[in-house]
Order: sequence, then C-alpha cells, then structure tokens
Amino acid sequence: MKKSLYLACFLAVVSAVAGGLLAAVNNLTQDRINANALAEVMGSLETMFPGTDYEEITDYTDETGLVTGVYEAAGQGYLFQVASNGFNGPIQFVIGIDNNSTIVGYDVISNTETSGVGTRVAEDAFKNTVIGKTTGDTIDTLSGATISSTAVINGIDAAKAVYADLSGNTAPAPSATAQPEESDSATVIDQTTDGTQTTVTVQAQGFQGANTYEVVLDTENQSVISVTMTQFNDTPGIGYQVDEEYLAGFAGMTSLDQVSGADVVSSATYTSNSAIEAVKAAWNAVFEAEAGDEGQSDSETSNGNVELTSTNGTEETYTVRTQGFQGENEFEVVIDTASGEVVSVTMTQFNDTPGIGDQVNEEYLAGFVGMTSLDQISGADVVSSATYTSNSAIEAVSAAFAASQE
Repeated sequence: MKKSLYLACFLAVVSAVAGGLLAAVNNLTQDRINANALAEVMGSLETMFPGTDYEEITDYTDETGLVTGVYEAAGQGYLFQVASNGFNGPIQFVIGIDNNSTIVGYDVISNTETSGVGTRVAEDAFKNTVIGKTTGDTIDTLSGATISSTAVINGIDAAKAVYADLSGNTAPAPSATAQPEESDSATVIDQTTDGTQTTVTVQAQGFQGANTYEVVLDTENQSVISVTMTQFNDTPGIGYQVDEEYLAGFAGMTSLDQVSGADVVSSATYTSNSAIEAVKAAWNAVFEAEAGDEGQSDSETSNGNVELTSTNGTEETYTVRTQGFQGENEFEVVIDTASGEVVSVTMTQFNDTPGIGDQVNEEYLAGFVGMTSLDQISGADVVSSATYTSNSAIEAVSAAFAASQE
C-alpha cells in the first residue's frame, strides 16, 4: 500500500514538472510566433503607410471575432490584423484601408492551405483583385479555391466593418470598374533638348491612373541617362516599390530590347510596366521615330519651298525649305546651269533632333556634288538613323535642280 502511494506521488510530481516545462516551452514558442507575426505586421504597416506614426487600437468592436489587431496610421488610415479559418486551418493576413475608404494593401502572413490551390490567396493575381477596391466594392472568390478565398473575403468584410465604426466613413458606391484593365499605353507630353541630352516627359498608365515620368536620353551615345517618376497615381504602399533604386536600373540601356526586357516588380506589376512603357515611348520619340520605325511626321517630304536667290550667268543659287522630322530645314543649293550639275549643298538652318538629324552634315551633303539628273539625286543614300532629315536634303536638292531646268 505504501509502495503504491509512493509511486502515485512520484508520478504526480513528474507530471507536474513535465507539464510546467511543456507549458514554459509552449509559452516561449508562442512568444516567438507572436513576435514574428508582429514583425510581419509592422513591415506591412510601413509598406502600406510609409513613414507614418502608428498607434495600436484596442477599443474596437468586432462581432465576428476575426479581427485580431488594429493599428491606426496617423493621418493615413488603418491596418487590420485578421485570422479566418480556411480549408486546412487559420489564414492570417493584414489589410490596409486608407482614409478614402480604399484598400491600399493586403499581405498574407501565414496559412496552411493546400499548395497551389488555397495558397493562391497569397499570390499577386488574387492580391491585385483586392488592392484598389473600396470598402463598397465586392471581391470575387477564386475558382478552385472557394473555401480559402471565402475565408479571406469574410475577414476583409470584418475589417471593413471595424473600419467604418472607427473612421465614421460609410462605404462608397461600388466602382463601375473596380479592376482596371492593364494598359501599356504611354503618351509623350513634352520634349526638350540641351546639347546632347534630351529630356522627355511621359505619362504612362498604371493600375489606378497615369503616372508621369521624366526620361533623360543621351542622343550622342543613344542611351538612357536617367528615369524619374515625377507624379505617382497608383496604389500607395504597392506602387511605391517602383522607387529610385528600381528606376536607376534603366540607366545605361542602349536599345529598345533592353528596355522592354527590364524586370517588373512582382507585387507592383502595373506600376513597373508603366515605367517600362514610359521609357519605351521616350526612346521612340527621340530615336526610333527619326529612324522611321515609329510614326510619320505630318509631311514627310515635299517639293520644297524654292527661291532663286542669286545668279551669275552660269551658276544659280537656290534657297530651299523642306520638311524634316520636327520642322523645316533650310538648304542653299548651287546648280551649274551650263553643265547641268550640282555644285554645292549647304544646310543653312537646322530644325531637327540634335544628335540625330545633324548626322546630315557637310560630308553627307558633299555627296550631291557632281550629280546631273533627278534620278541620281532621288537615288541618294539616306542616313539610316536620320531618315527624315536626309530625305529633306534630297527633296531640297531635287527641288532646286528641277527649278534650274525650267
């Protein structure tokens, strides 16, 4: 009897010690998990609301029990920590809503969903259907991952309810088009040249609107010098990842192929694509258009505006203005009427792209000297990277020669 009692006491003591140790280990592990989760939340908070001061809000009402934490980003909005049960267990995520009732961020912190199925709720394709929506918009479930995506949507709806209560903002009317179509459109709105540098201002479509870029190109070496975003109209905290470091990657590129092949930011696809399209548009405006690869000027060539300015009996000097790429270039063409040949050609006024059109220089124009027919003149070689300017020279000489034969 005594032996049995002793054994029972011994086992009770061992169990108590083991239980205490297990509880201590669990507490330590849980503390580490909580610390890691908090670090993830703080990282998301800084990404969604950069440079903000934040305060944890503990006095809030959530009837669903899905919202596990709330942080207010001073002057910007709120971040909500959410846990909602999916197919295999809880999906923990954070969602940021700004003071305009727009979802500006969504990050999954942890989940145990089926790989390739439920885990899609953490991928960019689903993320991009969430970010940019307002609290009045609905979010579609994922086909093939209905349970997991429904769990996330339920958590988002819970966060929306808490947001409305804390901010006092009612849900706006649903957007007519909550998910804009991706566009690679870009529009050049200004272009200035200083020496061998041309600065092109371009607007390019992002996710929520058009972003504006300033692209500086080296016209002498045909390369990108710098790219700067001067106006940002995309999702705060997401599009911001297309930053100075990313844009610096375009510097030194020397072809459209390099520009087109630039990496996109996987979590900011629309914004990074808008940067790529902006640089491409700037490149085309300065280099490719002059080479004849993009577009045509309003009047590529014409018979020219011809004026006989002097004659000495055997030589006639003509001033001719013909259309180049950016404007009219002016030439002085001297024709020997006795022999019927071109004596000289000089460009007296240049109104085309510096660094491109000025390849039509003295050496090129000297090639017309000695030509004795319109066929020879019309068949003169063009400068492949200065098509419009060299064509304007050919038209000028042709016009002067034709006038001398009248």
